[in-house]
Amino acid sequence: MLPIIAASCFHPIKFQKKVTDAAKPQAHIGSVVASIIPYSKPQTCVGVAIFTLELFHGVANRASQYSASLFRRFHSFYKWATGLDFVISEAKQNGLLLILSLVNNNEEFGGKKQYVQWAREKGQPISSSDDFFTNDLVKRFYKHHVKTILTRKNSISEIQYRDDPTILAWELINEPRCNNDISGYTLQAWIEEMSAYLKTIDNNHLLEIGLEGFYGDSITDRKQFNPGNNGVGTDFISNNLVLGIDFATIHIYPEQWIPGSNLMDQFVFLQSWIQWHIRDSDEILNKPLLITEFGRSCQYSYSIDLEVRENLYKLVYSYIYASAKEGGAGAGSLFWQLLVHGQDDLRDGYEVIISETPSSAFIVYDQSQRLLTLNNAVAIT
Repeated sequence: MLPIIAASCFHPIKFQKKVTDAAKPQAHIGSVVASIIPYSKPQTCVGVAIFTLELFHGVANRASQYSASLFRRFHSFYKWATGLDFVISEAKQNGLLLILSLVNNNEEFGGKKQYVQWAREKGQPISSSDDFFTNDLVKRFYKHHVKTILTRKNSISEIQYRDDPTILAWELINEPRCNNDISGYTLQAWIEEMSAYLKTIDNNHLLEIGLEGFYGDSITDRKQFNPGNNGVGTDFISNNLVLGIDFATIHIYPEQWIPGSNLMDQFVFLQSWIQWHIRDSDEILNKPLLITEFGRSCQYSYSIDLEVRENLYKLVYSYIYASAKEGGAGAGSLFWQLLVHGQDDLRDGYEVIISETPSSAFIVYDQSQRLLTLNNAVAIT
């Protein structure tokens, strides 16, 4: 059972203060778990993920082994790896657990597109970013990255990441999609391979995929619940049945996924989406379900959208609480995204800044307290 709450990113301006500022409000509102998505650009965010592979790319090219460029890459890796060390340290100090996402499917925060670009520069016949899941060199890049991160010794705590109890779980890839193969075979094979590889390095931590929750062909009638009845190459059932996957995840963005729909249709979809995934996690997967991203943008009509967003929060929380109360699969939920003042360039309409929306903070706090009460009751029995 996880009394959860905020998904959060961190910005390097006045870095240590920003991380501390971001951690404290999460603890204040009762958060226990935070999710961090690594970024590829050092000028925009903390994040080790892509730097590891960029370092590997440089070392692989012997001609540049002693170049100034390679030195800068080592320096960048050291700078941003120690930044993540600090994030983990601050999380521990504030009683938070972390889910660390190892790569991003989407271009915004770096990810598979950069990986395949490195492979293309090495002469690989890359046709699209979906070659991330099939190209042997790209998969070697990813595995090297995984090993480097998991075996890193934190410069502050001197604990290897794979042994650090502050890390709750690893995420293979945020929001994986493979439009080149909507049958699901490509992603299924990649998940099986990478989950098995990661578990050979770290069998101490939980592992999840990073799925949004779209259904595939393993149970065809479930595809009717996908927004637009479309597939994206994932399969919530078969993907999460992989032996090394410890819990399932879904995301919820009704206004993005059902463009042009009215508010009523969006909330009907949301309820169905949660209910079916909790049911399948209970009855088929026999694994916990964590809603690792959900939210609603307040970018266009703030006062109206804020009320809608807070109603959405309440609805999501009600389903999680009801499931948890009955000992079901519903384990918790993390909204997207918690920011602090000074992170204006990360505002995307979904952000929550506690001092600006205390009503939202209260909803989050109330949910965490309700789940904490359930946890305490279980502990007593």
